[in-house]
Amino acid sequence: MSFNLCDLIDIQRTQQLLENFLSAVGVPAAIIDLQGKVLVTSSWQRVCADFHRQNEITCKRCIESDTILANDLLEGKPFSLYRCLNGLTDAASPIIIEGKHLANAFIGQFFIKKPDLEFFCGQAKELGFDEAAYLDALSEVPIVAKETLPSVLSFLTSFAVMTASLGLRQLRQLETEKELREAQARLEIQNEKLLASEQDLHRAQAVAHIGSWRMDVQRNTLHWSDETYRMFGIPKGLPLTYEAFLANVHPDDREMVDRSWQAALCGTPYDIEHRIFAGGTIKWVHEQAELEFDDQGVLCGGFGTVQDISERKQMEEELCKSRDQLEMRVQERTVELIETNKQLEAEVHNREKVEEIVRARNQLLNAMANAVSRQEYLDVVVRQIQEWSACRCVGIRLLNESGAIPYESYAGFSKEFWEMENEIILGRDSCVCTRVVAGKPEVSDTPYMTANGSFRCQDTASFAASLTDSELPRYRGVCISSGFQSVAVIPIRYGAGICGAIHLADTRLGMIPDRLVNLLEDSTLLIGEAIHKFQIRDRFRRSQQLLEKTFEGLDDSVLVIDSKDHTVLACNSALTRNFGYSQEYVTGRNTEFLHVDRCAYEEFGRRSIAALDKEGVFRTEFRMRRSDGSVFPTEHIVTDLLDDSGERIAVVGTIRDITSRKNAEAALVESERKFHAIFESALDAIVIADSHGRFKDVNPVASSLFGLEREELIGRSIREFSDSDFNFDRAWSVFLKKGIARGELRLYRMDGTVRDVEYCAVSEFYPEYHLAVLRDITGRKRAEAELKSYAARLEQNNQALQEFAAIASHDMKEPLRKVISFGNLLRQKYNDSLDQTGNDYLNRMLDATQRMQVLLTSLFEYSKVTMNTEPFREIDLNEIIYEVLSDLEVRIEKTEGEVHVGDFPVISADPSQMRQLFQNLIGNALKFHKPVEKPMVQVRSVSNTDSECRIIVEDNGIGFDKQYLERIFAPFQRLHDRNSPYEGTGMGLAICKKIVERHGGSITAESTPGKGSIFIVTLPVKGRKHIS
Repeated sequence: MSFNLCDLIDIQRTQQLLENFLSAVGVPAAIIDLQGKVLVTSSWQRVCADFHRQNEITCKRCIESDTILANDLLEGKPFSLYRCLNGLTDAASPIIIEGKHLANAFIGQFFIKKPDLEFFCGQAKELGFDEAAYLDALSEVPIVAKETLPSVLSFLTSFAVMTASLGLRQLRQLETEKELREAQARLEIQNEKLLASEQDLHRAQAVAHIGSWRMDVQRNTLHWSDETYRMFGIPKGLPLTYEAFLANVHPDDREMVDRSWQAALCGTPYDIEHRIFAGGTIKWVHEQAELEFDDQGVLCGGFGTVQDISERKQMEEELCKSRDQLEMRVQERTVELIETNKQLEAEVHNREKVEEIVRARNQLLNAMANAVSRQEYLDVVVRQIQEWSACRCVGIRLLNESGAIPYESYAGFSKEFWEMENEIILGRDSCVCTRVVAGKPEVSDTPYMTANGSFRCQDTASFAASLTDSELPRYRGVCISSGFQSVAVIPIRYGAGICGAIHLADTRLGMIPDRLVNLLEDSTLLIGEAIHKFQIRDRFRRSQQLLEKTFEGLDDSVLVIDSKDHTVLACNSALTRNFGYSQEYVTGRNTEFLHVDRCAYEEFGRRSIAALDKEGVFRTEFRMRRSDGSVFPTEHIVTDLLDDSGERIAVVGTIRDITSRKNAEAALVESERKFHAIFESALDAIVIADSHGRFKDVNPVASSLFGLEREELIGRSIREFSDSDFNFDRAWSVFLKKGIARGELRLYRMDGTVRDVEYCAVSEFYPEYHLAVLRDITGRKRAEAELKSYAARLEQNNQALQEFAAIASHDMKEPLRKVISFGNLLRQKYNDSLDQTGNDYLNRMLDATQRMQVLLTSLFEYSKVTMNTEPFREIDLNEIIYEVLSDLEVRIEKTEGEVHVGDFPVISADPSQMRQLFQNLIGNALKFHKPVEKPMVQVRSVSNTDSECRIIVEDNGIGFDKQYLERIFAPFQRLHDRNSPYEGTGMGLAICKKIVERHGGSITAESTPGKGSIFIVTLPVKGRKHIS
């Protein structure tokens, strides 16, 4: 802070003091700043004023004396004495305020010993002075003992320093008050942003003691907030005007207030302080206003705030009184200056304490004004306390609903300490912190407790040593074990309770003086109030955010409508989606444009107002118009929005698009019509039953099925038509639980006949009603019985045929072997005796018998698929395929082919048949390759579903035409003649198909001539009963 001495002292009163000093002591004095400007001075000695200052030579000597004295003081000397060339002596001392050299105090002229008259007579002659008059003036100059000069100058400088110090403190106090006002202004701005409703604004104003008002010039009305009414002591709701407001202003301030207001009407800022009458008392208030003008510059209204500053004014008044009394006392009792000085020093010390408290409060108020959350505020307070105390560790604990007092903010404490101390709980944990917050100290705590309930210990080791064995368990001892020698716990208070504590700790001794504890105890009330305000603000912010999210998150259109002119005050974004109008377009408009026409608008208004006046809510369905002109059905709910007095200020309308519901209702009617048509014309019997299974309605087919008329069936149950083995109650209970039932049952009709019925029932087809469809399957049951008999006989015939094929294959191999043996003997013994034709016949006979033998072997293998089988078991197809590749190793090497194999699943199957299946498929892929190209075979598995897998065998062979797809899987079918290089019997793929079908799977193929083939096998993953 930059300042000069002239800013700090009262020039007029100091001037009077120096004149009194001259009259009492006879020595002139002056105070001159470092730039040479004379701030205060008494009259000069007559010899100087009438002679020395009037002569050019002697005047120069006077100025030279002042310069020499000032330069000595600039060099740091505390006192300077100089006898000028005119023969008189001057003295000076520096005036230093808070270490800053601001000015010098001068005294002179005087003699320190009896003057040499011969010198002055000679000087009078030399300079042409009237000798008699000169010596007469010289006789008025006092002789001052040299040893008394420091005391005289000390008095002057001490008084100047004292007066300047008081001025500096006053200047700083004004600066502090200015900062406080600025902080309060920022707080008001912040509150205005956060508080979005009048009710919440009133509550915030009551907490902050700041009122507000709004003026309507055209109506000559003045609306006050609740806090303003309370501040002025006027009953809430009393009609007010500007004249009524002026009537409450103090008569001495009324003209100034009116003048300031008239100036504000011309654009001058309105920011004044004045007195008011409130409930028989006089208060000081600080008012600010922001006026509103229309486009032509005409005043429309204004908004302002008013703050009660009576306490501050009272403090200023007391300070002024105290200063005036002090100055009077200094003037009246100069003799008692030393004693007065001591008293002043004591008062200054007390004021320093007050300033420290005020400074601390200002810092806390600034923190509260600038912080946006409770956490940010607490972090700033912790840092501030660290600066005040110089303690290394500071923490703030706050009591929560569970009784715990965790650190909401801290600095300096280690992580390990925080983990041990953070979750202590009142009533469970015994330590100083819990007892301070609970307000229940132990007897052993008492010597360390203050009158305000704080605990302070400057030497924890001595404290621990003083505890008895019975007292030790009442202390956790974490602070002591962590090495903290200085510890304090100061309760944070709000209202009549304690909401937390400030925890100070340091590893050094004596780090928490009384001054610090007193300062913190004074500050905790402000901290507690700030914490409470932030909690309220946080809850309000969360509530406001929830309200905004709810308002904007609704699918229904919501409008807040002025109850007088029916204009839209606010609306949510759903209105844009539902009506097509932007929120900006809708806001401020009359709601007529949303209705189909004016008649509909007026009818809606009449009906809604009548319902609101009677019941407070209006519900109806109405047709509305979108921005594109389309009309759609809506459902309306209109409710009142009332002020504190119960007057309607607006209505809230919720509009729901019920187009879908109306369409659904129409669709339901149409659906019921269609259902009735289906119900009456269905080919199956349909019955509708209640929750007890009694028939409520039946269709004509049901009447025919049961053999009774519809009227006779209504009220009966299926129980009456089923046999005794059918447990109706259990079946009905299961049906209601599962919601659906399928099955078959037998109906015993009243005429004695029996019908087999297949049924499907669905519960809750309609509320509390169930529907069942019944189909007469008596004829189908007879056909199924006959078909089952035919199938059994067919299975027996197939089994016999397979056995015959196996036996025939086996019995026919023996004659063939003999024919082959004798044919070979003929070739060996009689080859030379036979001519060419005979050898040809013999070779053709042997070839035919060998082909016959191969065909019989294939036929035998084909029959074995369903005869000689192994039970299914879990097998790893990877192992099966690698065994097959091992068996085909020679063929692979011979054809120089490549077989690429992927990963395969574990399935339930016959392992020998799986080996036969893949040996045929991979063998075919190697056999039917192109003559000029090496065979490339890929075998892979593709997961189809959780219950099936697909195995693909792909090659680059000769392929086949897709028209032969069905033929290649038939027995003994070949696509190549006997002279082709591709040998075979045509049974391989037939056997593959038989194996796959036995396992419940399928096989197919995809191929293009010259581009290879793909065989696809689908098999169940888990065991499935094999198909014989």
